[in-house]
Amino acid sequence: MDQYLLYNINVKLAHPLLDYFFVTISDLDVFYFLIVLAVLSVFIWGKVRGRIFLFMMLMCLVIGDSGIGWAIKRHTNRPRPHEAVEWVQSRHLESRPFQIGPLKIPTTLHYKTEPAHVTNNPRGRSMPSGHVLNNVALAILVTIYYRRLSLVAWVWAFLIAWSRIYTGSHYASDCAVSFGLAILYTPAIVFGLDWLWRNIRLPLLDKWRQKIPSLVNPDSKKQAK
Repeated sequence: MDQYLLYNINVKLAHPLLDYFFVTISDLDVFYFLIVLAVLSVFIWGKVRGRIFLFMMLMCLVIGDSGIGWAIKRHTNRPRPHEAVEWVQSRHLESRPFQIGPLKIPTTLHYKTEPAHVTNNPRGRSMPSGHVLNNVALAILVTIYYRRLSLVAWVWAFLIAWSRIYTGSHYASDCAVSFGLAILYTPAIVFGLDWLWRNIRLPLLDKWRQKIPSLVNPDSKKQAK
């Protein structure tokens, strides 16, 4: 089934316009500046809800992607499709960025499609997909904290998953497992931290707890009034 889905998405459905679209949204470098701008905007103008949202996203990145995701990658050591399947078309973005420190602002973009480079020493980072883990976690957090934007966030997460198969970076099963993992650990992180916030008594936090009774619903005190 993996090979069938990979062939149909990566080879049969290939089109120059789709190449450019999926390769672009799959490349994190393109979004560095926008991500930093969005984070700063939410932190400055998002008030308490926005800052809690950012904190939860950070916890998902640390615990989910860097912790759970990386541990599974090391255990499974599964090669990426473009490292293991000869007929896969590896698609990636080539850009000339204007760089400010770690920020890369692309100025010239074009995609490149090339045959798979089957190797005897693959990096083994196919299962799970960090892109999918993080974007599904983002969609769940948006659903919890900004419900009106949830549909956009979920559509984006599905597009990212599709792009990872389309570019030859992941198998469909990698993306499916990543969806499942993020759906499990993201609510566990959010509601687990909320439980700790409400039940662990620390004098330093009492003042903040009176203002923010819940990390899941930080506006509950205002609604009660």
